[in-house]
Amino acid sequence: MMEMIRPILELTVIIPGMLLAYLPVKECLKQAPVKLALWLTPLLLTLSLSGGIVCYMFQFPVKLLLVPVLMLLMLIYHKTLQISIWKSSSIFLAVCAVFACVNSLSRAVNAIMIFEPDIAEKQL
Repeated sequence: MMEMIRPILELTVIIPGMLLAYLPVKECLKQAPVKLALWLTPLLLTLSLSGGIVCYMFQFPVKLLLVPVLMLLMLIYHKTLQISIWKSSSIFLAVCAVFACVNSLSRAVNAIMIFEPDIAEKQL
């Protein structure tokens, strides 16, 4: 059960990512924020859940599925805003960079937490 939840949780990073991407451009939305949230939230939850289940069932790495999902979300992001493709792409890529940095920090903390000095001594 825990192995099935892991890819789902890894894909849920798209939810705060999209929220973060919309914050600097909320005045450029083509529709009201509430209306956008009403259809975007179920879409993001469905993508996370179904993508995680597919990754678990077929033993795909989440990174393999994350790239096409991010491309789809970038298209949706651009289509819901009244700004140029370059500006929306720049904001979206900046959000991806922030999450990549957070991911690196979480891996470092995880490595520190599971570090066992006995293992290092046994390898010498």
